[in-house]
Amino acid sequence: MLNLAMLVIFAFLFVVARGLPDSAWEPLGAWAFPSFVLGALMLLNLAMIAQTLPRAIKEVRARRGEMPGIVRSALAEKKLVLLMLGLFGGYVAAFSLVGYAISTFLFIVIAQISVGPKTVRNAVAAVIIALVASVGVEYFFAKVLSVFLPGGLL
Repeated sequence: MLNLAMLVIFAFLFVVARGLPDSAWEPLGAWAFPSFVLGALMLLNLAMIAQTLPRAIKEVRARRGEMPGIVRSALAEKKLVLLMLGLFGGYVAAFSLVGYAISTFLFIVIAQISVGPKTVRNAVAAVIIALVASVGVEYFFAKVLSVFLPGGLL
């Protein structure tokens, strides 16, 4: 079901990407790269659906009448995936409010602490990696590439 939902989201974004305005620097248009990436993601989701659908149908047939148990066990198995999906959604939503550097820093720290061991050493490493990935990448884009990443409202 998650792959089907992702397929629908990627298809919607694919259609939206076609409406991006033309750019003087992009010979194919601003829509080309996002459309390529979203098309590849849609194909990967279709492959995942094709791979997992027969097993899912077989499991539902074997456990007829136990749908709440199937849903509960699937959610338990995918807890980390759902956490990361929610965290990524928060990251995207935070972009316009706090900008690239702060949202990226928070996303990386929270993600690393969520999936890694709960130690002080891991927390320190998460902060260092997040600083390099957020401030370092923003500095590189601004100073070397002359591309300014979103700064946010704050």
